Amino acid sequence: MIKLVICDLDNTLYDWVGYYVPAFEAMVSELQHEHGVDRERLLDDFRSVHQSHGTSEYAFVLTELDVLRDVDTLAASGAGLHPAIAAFRNKAAETLHLYDGVRDTLVQLRAQERGIVAYTDAMMAYADLRLDQLDVADLFDELVATRDHPVPPLANDQVSYFPPARFRAPTIARHSALDFAARKPNPAGLVALLRRWGVAPEETIYVGDSLTRDVAMAQAAHVHDVHASYGRSYAPDLWHQLVRVTHWTPEDVERERRRAIEPVTPTHAIGSFAELLAVVEALDADVTVRAQCQSRAAAATVRR
Repeated sequence: MIKLVICDLDNTLYDWVGYYVPAFEAMVSELQHEHGVDRERLLDDFRSVHQSHGTSEYAFVLTELDVLRDVDTLAASGAGLHPAIAAFRNKAAETLHLYDGVRDTLVQLRAQERGIVAYTDAMMAYADLRLDQLDVADLFDELVATRDHPVPPLANDQVSYFPPARFRAPTIARHSALDFAARKPNPAGLVALLRRWGVAPEETIYVGDSLTRDVAMAQAAHVHDVHASYGRSYAPDLWHQLVRVTHWTPEDVERERRRAIEPVTPTHAIGSFAELLAVVEALDADVTVRAQCQSRAAAATVRR
């Protein structure tokens, strides 16, 4: 029986690219309008700050951009919410939503008394806040995510698109932080998770959208892997915009390119998150059938 269901977050439960890139672009457009800065120079600065903190969604980036170094961003916003931050938050509220069937599927899995864990390369506070915003945080028993970056001493709500207080007040009670070296497709964090839960690999299922990171990691840990194939359906132009300011270094890009050369074949694939239920049920049935066959074989041996 499947006792533990582990879910990737970005592009598995929701369209992260379709949410974040439009919100980021709204912020950039407002900065250009407010301060008259060159777009390409601005994007170069964003990428530099993102790489220095190891995340493409560094919430406090506005106060660390070289191109705005001579601008008092708080004064520019009239000591209220900076217009660029307001633009980000407003667009994010429009674009962040679960894929169809996600909430109902999680509710059914929980009703079946299975453990549910969120597992992501995103940093802890960002992942926790998104699950809270999507109103599904209460459906997860644990969140495994990358260790957070430090919160700047002068961080405040006016120039941060995520409230700084959320870095100190998570919604999901049980958190397990991964160091950068332990991120996907390194299976060490996944193996440690199974050990904490006291479940065997064959009692665990992992679903994620990336073949080279999610599926490869699940297979390395010998758990049942499920490829969320629908998670790669985002618009190519949004992806190119994201790559322009990504926190990935050239070394990261090359490492990912080398991984992609080696084909990864998923054991299971789903075209919507709701299809996960059928995969879980089939795996449960397979275990039951095998147990029955073993029982009959043992009984036959005794009779002989």
